[in-house]
Amino acid sequence: MSPIYEDDSTGSGHLITMRNTFLISLILVMTLKALVTASAPTPIDKMSLSQLEDRAEQISGELAQLPNPSMRSGTGTIGFRSKWHPDANHREWIKIDLGGEFMIDEIILVPLIRRDAEGNFLADGVPHNFVIRVGTDEDLVGKVVARYHKPDGTFSGSAPLVISLNPTVASWVKLEAVTLSQRNFDGHYVLQLSEMLVFHQDVNVALRRCVETSSESRGVESAWGSLYLTDGQMPYLMDAAGGNPSVAYLSFSAEEHVFTMDLGKAYPLSEVHLHSLEQGDMVPQSAADGIGVPGQLQILGANRADFQDAVTLLELGPTDLRGSGPIKMWPFPETTCRYVRFVADAPLIRETNETLFKVGFAEIALFSAGQNIALGTNVELDSFNEKPRRSGKSLTDGNNLYGAILPIRNWLEGLARRHALELEKSLVTEELAVRYGRQKRNLKRVGWLAAVLGIGIVATILINWVTRRRYVAKLKERLAADLHDELGADVHAIGLLSDAADTAHASPEEWKTLHRRIREMTERTGIAIRHCANMIEAKGLVIGLAEDMRRAARRSMGRFHHEITMEGEGYLDQLPAQTRLDLLLFYKECLVNISRHSGATGFGTELIASPESLQLTVSDNGTGIAETEGVKVPPSLQRRAKLLGARVEIVQVQGEGTRIKLTLKPRRRLFFRRKNQSLLSL
Repeated sequence: MSPIYEDDSTGSGHLITMRNTFLISLILVMTLKALVTASAPTPIDKMSLSQLEDRAEQISGELAQLPNPSMRSGTGTIGFRSKWHPDANHREWIKIDLGGEFMIDEIILVPLIRRDAEGNFLADGVPHNFVIRVGTDEDLVGKVVARYHKPDGTFSGSAPLVISLNPTVASWVKLEAVTLSQRNFDGHYVLQLSEMLVFHQDVNVALRRCVETSSESRGVESAWGSLYLTDGQMPYLMDAAGGNPSVAYLSFSAEEHVFTMDLGKAYPLSEVHLHSLEQGDMVPQSAADGIGVPGQLQILGANRADFQDAVTLLELGPTDLRGSGPIKMWPFPETTCRYVRFVADAPLIRETNETLFKVGFAEIALFSAGQNIALGTNVELDSFNEKPRRSGKSLTDGNNLYGAILPIRNWLEGLARRHALELEKSLVTEELAVRYGRQKRNLKRVGWLAAVLGIGIVATILINWVTRRRYVAKLKERLAADLHDELGADVHAIGLLSDAADTAHASPEEWKTLHRRIREMTERTGIAIRHCANMIEAKGLVIGLAEDMRRAARRSMGRFHHEITMEGEGYLDQLPAQTRLDLLLFYKECLVNISRHSGATGFGTELIASPESLQLTVSDNGTGIAETEGVKVPPSLQRRAKLLGARVEIVQVQGEGTRIKLTLKPRRRLFFRRKNQSLLSL
């Protein structure tokens, strides 16, 4: 869009106007895009599953209201066929003179129908590409109003092809085939059509009009000819979805058959449709098509009941009435009248050994401006057949053997719509099958995943249960070890101090010192008891491992000669509190065992710490461990070493006492500590 603005010497007016124009243009473009997007149908492969299901349901609902594509049987005229060609690149054309100027808005092409080996009905010989050109008597060249191009090069199905036009004034219509298609039985390229209808509102203005063609394969004596392109004979039976089935009128008489209608008031009549007598819905039919069609038919119109002012609307002879077809249509010059009389001669029919005369119709329709004004009209039967087999009411009840009789345009549009919907339904059904298959596979995967998750949950619960039981067992083991090692050592120390106090009455200062030490051990025992009740916190028990080990040796082994050697004391403070506590308790248990069982007079302690390992060696000069089944580590020391995650060994040296050696990998111990802490947090 070009900007529109007035001149401004400063230039600001230009910028503002250009900006506003740009914004307006942007809004218009976005609005147009939104409208196009909203109106454009969603491709089937882009629809959701619910949209596909809804669309399938909508299509089924609409199909139930559309006419069915029932095919006629018997013999008769077929339609037009051009000369055949060896290839598709030959132009053939059809031109219909409408006999006057009309405002046309739709053209319907009815294809020739063939039956394939599977029993399907398919179009045969419809051009791959063609154009529709219209014009007037003053415009002999005309203009192209429609183009047809089938992407895959074939016209599938058996439905009519509906071509909608912008309302256009025309006195002639021409179909020009650009690319021909092959007829089935010999593969030659031809232009074939059963019927070509041109509509002005609801009126087929091409009915029985003159047709010119570029070529013609046969004359009117055959089943193919240009005359049959506009005769109203089509390969379908009118099988509507609604209405009530009605049995056609049939009379047997060798005399004239006269049907008289009173339309109630005068109408400008211009067309008559005679629906042929159906021979039943059996396959094959019991008699050939056309039985019941009179040999001659005269239609009279009048405005007086006595027909004193009668005029002939239409007069048909044997040549006009020959051939078969479900609906026979004739236009005639528009005439205003109230009363219409049909005078029919019955043809001679031979059935086995009988000679019969039959006249009958499923419906008689008279049209004024495209409307059937004979619908529901009373028909007076004036024939010499005193007892007709069927009622004359069926002649104007608006129904045939299959149901309601539809306007020709609505009927053919319904067949075309059904064909389009059935194609769409097949695509929707195919896509639904793919989606359901995919959904089934996904549900199967989800089922397996749910099973795996269920197994995983059960396994997790079992593992957690087992882990908790192991942790509880370990907790009990630690509690028992702490009670034994810590409290046992403290009680043993209190006992030793008490014994010393009994012999210290002569020295008040020594007695007071022993009493204070007993008091300290009692307080420490209280702290140890609280620690045993709460295994998570070890604060207050171990302040410095090296100093606590020296203090324990002094308190518990005061009367023993002892030496303590330590290397890498700085690494000891980097150990977790629980590890330091376990090391202290292990050491105290070693001292208790030496005090109680070794008979030693002295012991030595060596502690070597590094980032990679820690080694604690406790040796004494006692009598050693009694050998029963070999030298074994005492259970209390084994239990404490297990809690530490350390390795313990005992060596008995002949004449030199016993040596206990504990080896700990701090990094490994740290891993176990974190694991235990994670379990505690569960």
